[in-house]
Amino acid sequence: MPTVATASPAAASSVAAKPSKPVRIVGDCQTAQVRPTEIILDCYDGEVSFNVTKWKRYGPKVAVARGTWERYEQKVAVAPGKRQRQTVTATATFSKPRTLNSLQVHGRVFTQLRIDPGARGGDDGWTYPFLADSAACCGWSWG
Repeated sequence: MPTVATASPAAASSVAAKPSKPVRIVGDCQTAQVRPTEIILDCYDGEVSFNVTKWKRYGPKVAVARGTWERYEQKVAVAPGKRQRQTVTATATFSKPRTLNSLQVHGRVFTQLRIDPGARGGDDGWTYPFLADSAACCGWSWG
């Protein structure tokens, strides 16, 4: 009669992978989140943002979202206090995860964002590095 080899429950549990925490994105200039719906790219005055329509991929090394890049500009020549809105449908690619330990953000976060407007955007796109220090916190910056 043939013998069947079986693994003991202890052996099987030692092989199981420990689930890892997902890499997060700082979307509101203060808090790291998984799959945020809005990413403020100008933490000084909030005039540039990316609003997520759909997350296409969200992994440990890269996250890709489709959405709208928006920029408001003060146009004093047009009328004081009036803001001009520019929107571009774009793809956001988050990459370069690293561990941060600032006052507000702890753990793995994506530290680079590439906005690609595609052929209709009329631009080659924009790259934002994520800057963090031990002072107040952090934010995306024009690269």
